[in-house]
Amino acid sequence: MTPQEEREGERGVEILAGKCMRKLGLTWPVEPPSPGVAHSPDERRYGIVDPATAAVYGYQLPPAAGATQAQERAGEEQRQRRENSISAAARKAYTGEVSPTKPGSGNGGCHGEAREALGLPARNDQSRGRAVWAAQTEAWSRTTADGRAEKADADWRACMKKSGHSYATPHVAAADPRWWKAGGPGAPSGARIVSKEQIAVAVADVACKGQVHYTKTWQSVEAEYQRQSIQKRLQALESEQAGMRILLARVRRLTA
Repeated sequence: MTPQEEREGERGVEILAGKCMRKLGLTWPVEPPSPGVAHSPDERRYGIVDPATAAVYGYQLPPAAGATQAQERAGEEQRQRRENSISAAARKAYTGEVSPTKPGSGNGGCHGEAREALGLPARNDQSRGRAVWAAQTEAWSRTTADGRAEKADADWRACMKKSGHSYATPHVAAADPRWWKAGGPGAPSGARIVSKEQIAVAVADVACKGQVHYTKTWQSVEAEYQRQSIQKRLQALESEQAGMRILLARVRRLTA
């Protein structure tokens, strides 16, 4: 599903789950919308690639398009207030859990009931989209083991060494624990403290990717394997796509 289609599905679940909660004499506060346009999940597929972003934010994500850092921080504070306002009884009725970390009845509550009514899988059920997931993971695994991608990693590594930075791959550089301490793991985009060292490494990272044609190489190799994975599972993928269309039609009838 596209991000917009996923939001449609979530809205359908909210509507049905809300009806279930009202029958129990309870309410569930609606999740506040996130400001701006959400980042693509593939934006950092091959690591950071934009020099302007690296020069300001290092490895941190910049605010979503159309949103400011202040708006994102305000949204995070609003979501935290919402989380703190939910009683244990309401949480158990809605999610089947007493708290985010303590299991409750385990039946999925009103949320699980709504997902079932819409034909969505249970939260922990990975059966839907299995062919898509298999195609994606197979292509990625074959890419990481491909000599062309390995050479791009080696060339990038040698370039970074000349800049005084020692990392095995761009993903290792981005995951350096030093970059993710200040502000905590739940801090909104841009809320963490970005050190001069982090910016220097990120800027060098992007520059080296350009010098060794890193992103172009990885993208072309992975696309090659993706096409092969798709052809191998074409019937299963078409079946999953048909099921998704039926689900979206059901959700749209409900939300209309």
